[in-house]
Amino acid sequence: MEDFSQLIHHIHPLPEEDLARLLAFAQEMEIDQRTVILAEGEIDPSLYLIKKGVVRAYWGINDNKETTIGFATAGEAFYSPWGYHQESPSLISISASSPVSLLRFSKERLELLFLSSASLSVWGRKLFENLSFTTYQDLAYFSHPSSIERYKVLLRKAPEILQYVPLKDIAAYMGMTQQALKRIRDELVKRRRPSYRKKEEDDI
Repeated sequence: MEDFSQLIHHIHPLPEEDLARLLAFAQEMEIDQRTVILAEGEIDPSLYLIKKGVVRAYWGINDNKETTIGFATAGEAFYSPWGYHQESPSLISISASSPVSLLRFSKERLELLFLSSASLSVWGRKLFENLSFTTYQDLAYFSHPSSIERYKVLLRKAPEILQYVPLKDIAAYMGMTQQALKRIRDELVKRRRPSYRKKEEDDI
């Protein structure tokens, strides 16, 4: 699990002994694209840390109509707050939008580790602070009144989402129709395209 060490240190640096203990308690998982990792109605007191790939959170599967509410990408964590904090059924589902490499930590083992070491306790606090900050940051970014600005934020924050996630899911997440999203994408492409006609006029 050496490849996960840098990911863990990025959250908060750990002594080698604590890093080894944390990794020993983790389950490494390789998830195929379109696999449901967490199902609506499931009680899952686990926390997941993504090394590679994109996952999508959505609700409404029991009504045969999915509504995308968020994404997580490499370096980010995700979990069911209902399952982790309350041991109750999840209100959302989370699935792999691409092949995903991740670490799974059970709540029981994490809590034991946090109690056993000051540095691991700080690591856990930083992890949940990052989860909370990312949630509110996304809420602020994607509530921007300008649809073009919302799309620009997505391009800056997680361009890999555009590679793996269907346009309909991105549009739903950003609160617009597929047609509106296509128009925005086409407009930004036009803005980036060099104007050869203007260059020719300047050379005359």
